[in-house]
Amino acid sequence: MGGGGKKEVGGQRFIPAKLLRGVLFPSTVKPVRTECQTAKQLTINAITEPFPTQKAALEFFQALKDKREIGTPLVDTDAVYVNAVYEQYCSVTNWPIPDEIVAFSVDNKAEEISPGEFRTQKCFWYRLRDGTKLDFSIIKAIQKNSRARTP
Repeated sequence: MGGGGKKEVGGQRFIPAKLLRGVLFPSTVKPVRTECQTAKQLTINAITEPFPTQKAALEFFQALKDKREIGTPLVDTDAVYVNAVYEQYCSVTNWPIPDEIVAFSVDNKAEEISPGEFRTQKCFWYRLRDGTKLDFSIIKAIQKNSRARTP
């Protein structure tokens, strides 16, 4: 053997396996994404351009939610976009889409994190014709929509 434990075979130098302990071999290394293997786009039916990634969609809807005051109804394209995500979510999860949704809004939701301890967070809500107001998770909706889509 020459040169610090390296072995030469057919003009190529090799390092004996016993010297490679703790080093990842190529078969155990995760492949790096190439241009052909880009992240999966997410298409929301009412939005003409697909989001390049699920993360981009989450960031878009988080910003939409953050720019609204508590109790503010969504209007125009904001309402159309949130409704599209919700309806697509219902479709991919086989959940019945309520016929009587009359509005979407942003409001606070209190949830108990331990007995007697609550936290409040901003979330999307929809209101039914009879006045019932229900919240839904835009995060879960986008994640489910993303998993249901083909690349």
